Amino acid sequence: MTFTQIGGLISLGMLLLGGYLLVSGIRTVRRAGLRRRTWRSYPGEVVGSRLDGEQTRCQIGYRRSDGTKVVFWNSFTSTVVRNPVGRPVLVLENPADPHEAVVGGGIVSGDLVGTIFAVIGGVLAVVGVLVGTFVLRR
Repeated sequence: MTFTQIGGLISLGMLLLGGYLLVSGIRTVRRAGLRRRTWRSYPGEVVGSRLDGEQTRCQIGYRRSDGTKVVFWNSFTSTVVRNPVGRPVLVLENPADPHEAVVGGGIVSGDLVGTIFAVIGGVLAVVGVLVGTFVLRR
């Protein structure tokens, strides 16, 4: 295999991975925005946490307007938050399915995760194009 072929494959791989991460990140941010606009919000707090490998997963507790107490594990994890118990959070609850709830903001929200994915994906895609351009010019 020649240098040009290897460079072309690396470029294509970076472009595809970058594009996938970019699209996934944008979709995650859009879904988080839709949730904020259409789901019910409640004040909540982190009531527990556990390590999932290198990541921290937070357990969230909140009370609905009817007084019902709800506890759930947030779907997003973080490498930054280590002992978040007691931290206040905004909880968003799906009105169509009250058993579905997520943290609406902060470090373990879909906004931050989606933005990070989109930025990394965009950078990878641009680098993939630049590598491809450099390799094809040789």
